[in-house]
Amino acid sequence: MPGNVFRAPYPNPLHGISEEHSLDAIRTLFKTDIPASQTAAMVIEPVQGEGGFYANTIRILVPLTVEQEVLNEGLDIIEQALHTIA
Repeated sequence: MPGNVFRAPYPNPLHGISEEHSLDAIRTLFKTDIPASQTAAMVIEPVQGEGGFYANTIRILVPLTVEQEVLNEGLDIIEQALHTIA
C-alpha cells in the first residue's frame, strides 16, 4: 500500500470474514498502525481486486477533525446496524 493507506478485510461470509472480524480489524488498525485522530477518511467498499466487487457497499467519509470518542461511537453504531440486518 502507498504511505498512510491502510486496509481491513471486507465482511464476506463466503471467505469466513464476519462483520465483527472486519470491525475488529479496523479497531486494531487504530491501536497499532495509525491513531484515529490522524485518520483523514475511511472508505469502505467491497472491491475484489481485478475480480469485481460485492454488491452490498458501505462508504463512509470521516471528517479530518473527528475526535476519537466520536469515531468510536460511529463505529459502534455501524456495528449495531450490521448486526441488526445480518
